[in-house]
Amino acid sequence: MGFHPDRWQLLADALREMIGTAPVTQTVESRHGTKYIVEGKLMTPTGRSAHVRTVWIIEPSESIPRFVTAYPLDETP
Repeated sequence: MGFHPDRWQLLADALREMIGTAPVTQTVESRHGTKYIVEGKLMTPTGRSAHVRTVWIIEPSESIPRFVTAYPLDETP
């Protein structure tokens, strides 16, 4: 997708931009905290967009979400 480990800030910025506009598609409560699944279009350094799912968690003793993972989704419905 055009992201590289030595320029990880580009991915972090793209993820922040995506979650600012994408909806939370699922919320899951557990003893570890509240997980939020966010799906949307992630802009890549190549100028293309990719449909991705991200997972964030707010742990019981925290108030700020922490990034857990992200992965591309199939573009076909």
